[in-house]
Amino acid sequence: SFVSLRNVTIEGRFVVNNGDVDFGADRITPRNLATGAIPGFINQSLDQQLGTWCVESVTVQPGQLAATVRPR
Repeated sequence: SFVSLRNVTIEGRFVVNNGDVDFGADRITPRNLATGAIPGFINQSLDQQLGTWCVESVTVQPGQLAATVRPR
């Protein structure tokens, strides 16, 4: 359907550059208007949570995203 959010799969990577972290989606299925907006929502959330910090690294651990940060 046009805006279905059932059985969504997102494959991507977190990239740290100059103290900022961004999520880049490599593959999203199914691809539609709603699922296409998810990477933007992820990046907005990352900016809200980590924007005041200088991010040194990001790792994906079971059930969580872990970031090593220092003050800007």
